Amino acid sequence: MLTSLIQLRSARSAFSKKSLFRLCFLRVLHAVPAYFPSQGGIETLVRSIVRRLALEIDWETSILVPSYSFAASSEESSLKPWVERVDGVRVHRVPLNSNPAALGLRETLQLFSWCRQILDQFQPDLVHSHGITLLTSPLSITTARLGRPLLWHLHGGLPEDCPAVLLQLLRETPHLLAPSRFVRGDIMRAAGRTSPIGVLHNGIDVGECASCALGQSAERRDVVMVGRLEKEKGFDVGLSAVAPLLITHGAQLRILGTGPELKRLRELAV
Repeated sequence: MLTSLIQLRSARSAFSKKSLFRLCFLRVLHAVPAYFPSQGGIETLVRSIVRRLALEIDWETSILVPSYSFAASSEESSLKPWVERVDGVRVHRVPLNSNPAALGLRETLQLFSWCRQILDQFQPDLVHSHGITLLTSPLSITTARLGRPLLWHLHGGLPEDCPAVLLQLLRETPHLLAPSRFVRGDIMRAAGRTSPIGVLHNGIDVGECASCALGQSAERRDVVMVGRLEKEKGFDVGLSAVAPLLITHGAQLRILGTGPELKRLRELAV
């Protein structure tokens, strides 16, 4: 199933996207660091995936999310995972201690048991894991033991003092995605991985942003880059890429953000 999805682009000459997708019913479990009402980049991305694919394929999705600090609705829900609906999507919330040092053998085995229960209950055709959480290791290992496809999407760099078990998973997990070449290189160096890692750049919905376009005057075009000014964000690459436009099209570059790269970017922009 995972191979079929990855090879979708090469199959376009033989099948339209919709006719290919309609050949199967697909269950996908998204494992995320947080989910709504918490709102951030990964949460917004996963919700967009869920909504978009619901329009194009016959599928069912569930969300698996750790709850480090939560207001449990009952004493029972604080002792084991509970399920709620967010925008009509089933969300499995797993109670966790926010202090990784407090995660002993008993708690770790409990996480493995909960992951197995959720996988047995939902029976996903694909587990799409986002980022790194305390659930990443037990979920990845349990998914592999059950023989189910796992796609692990790293949305940023690795944490400092990355545990050995995570480095091993990064070496051995067949299908990894990174948001940039920088992050891909960081992962391959830190984990000693030799297998390739796919790069899937963060995108935007052009339709939603069309009405918000900047610099629409005929005399000048504005190029805007927004984000944390960190090395891994690749603002220096973006600056080099748009430099010819600043000359040939009279464009103006605006970089909005703060961070340790601010001084260096100012020097590069001169």
